[in-house]
Amino acid sequence: MKKYLFFYLIAFPFLPAAQTRHKAEKELMLSLNEVLNKSDQIHWAYNGKMSIDTSFYISQSGMLSVTVIYKTDSDTYKVRMAAPVNKIQNVIQDEYIILVYPQNDVSVFETDRTGQWIKVSERNLFHIGRVSDKGLLFKKVQQAFTNFKKENGTNLIN
Repeated sequence: MKKYLFFYLIAFPFLPAAQTRHKAEKELMLSLNEVLNKSDQIHWAYNGKMSIDTSFYISQSGMLSVTVIYKTDSDTYKVRMAAPVNKIQNVIQDEYIILVYPQNDVSVFETDRTGQWIKVSERNLFHIGRVSDKGLLFKKVQQAFTNFKKENGTNLIN
C-alpha cells in the first residue's frame, strides 16, 4: 500500500502538466487543420485542385506532417511536408499562413509517376495553407502556437 501511495504522490504532480501539454498540442493541430480545410492551396509551387490525404498530425517522434493531393487535367501527385514540431520558431502570414523554422528543417516530398516518394527540397518555411479571412485564422494559429510554446517551452527552439 505504501508503494502505491508513494507512486501516487510522485506521479500526480506531473499529470496536470502532461494534460496541459496535450491540450496545447491538440489546440495547435486543430488550428492548423482548420486552415488546411479552408485552403485551396498549401503552397504556391503547386497547381491543380488540392485535396487532403493526411491532415496535420504530430508523430510519436515529434514530427509535424501533412500530405495533400493535387490533381490537374493531366496528372495526380501527392506532396508531403514534415518537420520537428519542437523547432518551430514563429508563425507568419503573407498570402499563406507559414510556420518558420530557424534552419532548413522542413522536408518536402513528392510522389513520382510510380507513386514513390522523392525528397525534393529542404526549407525553413512550412506552408500551412492559403486563406483570405482578414487574418482571423492566422490569429488563431498564432495563439495556439503561443500556448503550445508556453507548455513545451524548454523543448522549443527560441
